[in-house]
Amino acid sequence: MTISKIAKSLWIASAVGLLVFLATNVVPMVAGNDPSATTHVVDRSGAEQAAEAYVRERTGDAGAELRSFAMYSADRDVFGYFYEAETIADVQKRWSATLPLEAYRVEVEDAGTGAKHWVDVNPYTGRATEWSLGVAGEPVAGGELEAIGRQAIADLGWTGAEPELLWADEDVGEAAYALSDPVFGEASAEVSVRADDLRATAFTVRWIVPESYASRIADQDAKSSALGLIGLLLSGVLQFAAFIYALAQAGSVRWNRGVLMALVFGVFYCAMNVNMYPGLKATMLDLLNGGDYTGIAELDGAGAIAGMIGGLVVTNALTLAMAIGLYFSAVAGDTLAARQGYRLWPQPEDAEYGSHVAAAAKLGYVYAPILLGVQSILFLFAEQGFRTWYTIDALSSPNNMAYPLLAPLLAWCAAVSEEAVYRLFAIAALKRLFAWPLSWALKPLGASKRTVGAVALVGAILLSSMVWALGHVQYPIYPYYTRFAEVTALGLLFAFIFLRHGFLAAVFAHAVVDLIWFGISVVSSAPTAGGFAAFAFYLATPAFVALYVRWSRRDRPAAPIG
Repeated sequence: MTISKIAKSLWIASAVGLLVFLATNVVPMVAGNDPSATTHVVDRSGAEQAAEAYVRERTGDAGAELRSFAMYSADRDVFGYFYEAETIADVQKRWSATLPLEAYRVEVEDAGTGAKHWVDVNPYTGRATEWSLGVAGEPVAGGELEAIGRQAIADLGWTGAEPELLWADEDVGEAAYALSDPVFGEASAEVSVRADDLRATAFTVRWIVPESYASRIADQDAKSSALGLIGLLLSGVLQFAAFIYALAQAGSVRWNRGVLMALVFGVFYCAMNVNMYPGLKATMLDLLNGGDYTGIAELDGAGAIAGMIGGLVVTNALTLAMAIGLYFSAVAGDTLAARQGYRLWPQPEDAEYGSHVAAAAKLGYVYAPILLGVQSILFLFAEQGFRTWYTIDALSSPNNMAYPLLAPLLAWCAAVSEEAVYRLFAIAALKRLFAWPLSWALKPLGASKRTVGAVALVGAILLSSMVWALGHVQYPIYPYYTRFAEVTALGLLFAFIFLRHGFLAAVFAHAVVDLIWFGISVVSSAPTAGGFAAFAFYLATPAFVALYVRWSRRDRPAAPIG
């Protein structure tokens, strides 16, 4: 398959798409108008150092041998509540230094005494904002308890309304206070202070959102989870169908198709699963302790470790199953498409293969800004028409990765797997599935075979895009159905690229789009020189791949691009 010379109109559309994307996404971020892109002054490593320093200061043991581990956390519900109420920017500006909506939760263990401490470090200031020290002393009661609690709140930097005492348990030396401010709306913050030996040994903050909002979000999450499960099952059905078809056509399929892609997906994704260890540990702690870490020091460490290991084993097993599904989707899709008259994926042995890969990568860079521009317009339409809002998903954030700079590797995983399953195989398979009933239904109307094929193709493109979109409805964007509509529309565009320019052009375009989004997510919270350098490197990887393939075939005749 020879890719024709890129038309001038396509270059213009790419430039327009880039401008739209920059104006609606990058410029607000740089200008500080994006509440999700607030710069962190510390990363996981810096948070661990800050937590250890805080523990040494509070315990008075400057020479303690400490081991620490940081996890990223965020108040998902309250962030979403403030975002929907359009007060998130004001809340962040006024209270991010005092009551941050995100933090690095650091587990600090004293190797000498075995004591375990927990410290939340404010990512915007590098200071401790919450803590639970694993020390024991005589509980403080009465006026002394209330005085210590109010002083701890004042030390935090609270300048709002006078804290309201909610309750006090003098037996354990703990009291709770409500913090309110007009900018919070109907939400509030509840502070719990535990004190012994005339010192505050635990200080925790719990945000409370209105019940109406919480129940609405719970309903939305339940529906999106159900749709996501349906999408997962349908994806599994597609991949199993590809497996059956490949076996049924074992004598005619090309078994070398997709081997490298499946290996890339399996290796990269399994590595990223391990890289998400901080997020996995945070998940296990939430499950074991209900998300409240006031008494988290008493958790069974062995149980948490066993749960994390089990989680990694299950996750990587599913990843390997997906890699196998990708492989058979590539094998079966290649054969099905060829039998329907589409030559969408040249063989590496073909003389034109090197020039095709190079042209496909070039098209990927040209189409990516168009896709980003369309996506940005869809975002704006959803915001204006459906008042969409979003929140922070801490567990899938690059901040919860051991090595955040590896996050863009997931872009390649998504590109090769989703294009193989939902475009290469699904479109050809669904077109064939639709062709017979459509032929039976349209034949009385005098429809030609070509018309039936065209209608079947349209139905296949639409249904495959919808199944693909179902896998994205669980993203923290509300209402959930706006994400479904947006991704379905993008699926139609990817299908156009796939059918017009071939499978590899769709893969490269998908990779570039996701590399840009992943790169932005990494550098937005920590815009370091290393982060920008990594962003640039990852963005260049499609070109590196194309250049390598072209170079490796330098001794073979190449078909002209135009």
